[in-house]
Amino acid sequence: MGIPVNYEEREGHVTFLHIKGKYGFIQEKDTDISVYFHITDCIEANFEDLRTGMYVNYLYTDTSKGARAIGIKEVNNENWYKTVRY
Repeated sequence: MGIPVNYEEREGHVTFLHIKGKYGFIQEKDTDISVYFHITDCIEANFEDLRTGMYVNYLYTDTSKGARAIGIKEVNNENWYKTVRY
């Protein structure tokens, strides 16, 4: 998948992972927006190493199926468990 023409760099934390389905959701920082991603969208973050609550950077784009996160990069997650908002 190439990088789409219209995208915005955003941040958030992983809220859901479906290991068998190889997809998950990211809650955008300081909002209630939930963004879908697939294993193929993980560029610098290894899907198998992601955990619920981990903080990530990503490119936000709108697709025909809705909001999607691509180019997902893991952020320094040394204290990721302290930053999660539930």
